[in-house]
Amino acid sequence: MTDPDDPGLMSEVGACVANLADISAGIFWHKGNVDVRNGKGQVALWSLVLGYPQLATAGQLKKEDMRDLSILDILLTIRQESGH
Repeated sequence: MTDPDDPGLMSEVGACVANLADISAGIFWHKGNVDVRNGKGQVALWSLVLGYPQLATAGQLKKEDMRDLSILDILLTIRQESGH
């Protein structure tokens, strides 16, 4: 949990959100207008960024074919559409 009274930490959080928004602007996984695509892309990226570590650190990757997966094993190949 973040401390909203810590200006240094909140500055770093803001920088992370700005990076996430910048990265998601080039992802075309979803349909919709630019704002809808960017919003869905940001949620999808945060799910990857936060979901995997939570599963891994909680010991939830128990199945034989999941035990040794690293984050690099599950990342999607992201291609940018030409002209964007």
